[in-house]
Amino acid sequence: MNILRKLGLFALLWTLAQWALAQAAYPHQPITLVVPYPAGGAADAMGRIIGRSMGTSLGQTVVIDNRPGAGGNIGTAYAAKSNADGHTLLLAQLSPIVINPHTYTKLTIDPMKDLTPVGVISQNPMVLVVRPSLPVKTIAELVAYSKANPGKLNYASSGSGSINHVAMELMKTSLGLDMAHIPYKGGAPALQDLLGGRVDVMIDAVVQLMPMIKNGQLRALATTGPQRVENAPDIPTAVESGVPNYVLYGWMGVFAPAGTPPAVVKQLKSALDTAITSDAFKTFVLGSGAQLIKVQSTETFAQLITDDYARWGKVVKAADIKAD
Repeated sequence: MNILRKLGLFALLWTLAQWALAQAAYPHQPITLVVPYPAGGAADAMGRIIGRSMGTSLGQTVVIDNRPGAGGNIGTAYAAKSNADGHTLLLAQLSPIVINPHTYTKLTIDPMKDLTPVGVISQNPMVLVVRPSLPVKTIAELVAYSKANPGKLNYASSGSGSINHVAMELMKTSLGLDMAHIPYKGGAPALQDLLGGRVDVMIDAVVQLMPMIKNGQLRALATTGPQRVENAPDIPTAVESGVPNYVLYGWMGVFAPAGTPPAVVKQLKSALDTAITSDAFKTFVLGSGAQLIKVQSTETFAQLITDDYARWGKVVKAADIKAD
């Protein structure tokens, strides 16, 4: 064997040894969990619980990095463009992953190509509510009222292209409802005007609206899961109420940059599964009024993302929704 071949073989073996060392050494530095929402919110709180548990499992500190703005696009893009070595992760709700690509025209990334799913951590139904002074108690009565009072109904959302905007547009299309959209800059002012009777209808997460439903400030017409929610069994589902195939969830999951080694993703998924089955996480979820979910495979989560991307893309296109 001549000297050049020996050097080439040595270089190959050295490269393989370094690669193996890098894999075995993961994680070899603190892990950043990017949360593309403000500190203090539900996603931030959930991220901190998840981060502490994953850090214990992985033997490294997990640091929360809040990067809010542009409907979650800023933090999502930052995470997607980070090194694909498993040391920067993203905790995101569904909007920046499967809705924003259809509603924003100037995204700097493609979340479907530039991110790798690790696992889903929450999957909660939404609930359709009305102001109590609106004379409807069921979806059928809402449809009848809409037909009898064309142009008089409106609904609130947390902004153009938000999940509660596109979810309501899907409801409108399914039932032929005549309602005007009133977008707000966030869920809080939208809810405030609904409680104040200045808007008529809204759809949002069960966990967000249930306290106001229970004390009579809002009237619930239907939830969006496949079954009735455990803490409100008297509220029918949308499908039960005559909205065909209307089953949807708001979900949240963990992602890594595309190109992250499969072995690292597998290690992250194991740590994530431990986190969402921990007592601390269960206590937080149940205390917030949300629902616990069973551990799902990465492949199941990836299929959910693919299905929701196609579903909401059709709704956005049909309603001509623009967020920028």
